[in-house]
Amino acid sequence: MSVDFKYSLTLSLFYSYWAPGEPNDTGKEEDCAEVYTEHDTVKNWNDKSCSAKLNWICERGGVN
Repeated sequence: MSVDFKYSLTLSLFYSYWAPGEPNDTGKEEDCAEVYTEHDTVKNWNDKSCSAKLNWICERGGVN
């Protein structure tokens, strides 16, 4: 299955790090992507519903 994911600036993604069988658009509602770390450490992208609630962490540089 080929799905054309784009950055928010409408530039196409040319890299393919999808996990095996992804993207599969389960339920026709998976229009966002996540890094699924329980699989391969390189091919670990998974398409996910944009309304999914996931845990995350963000790191920001210090303020001088």
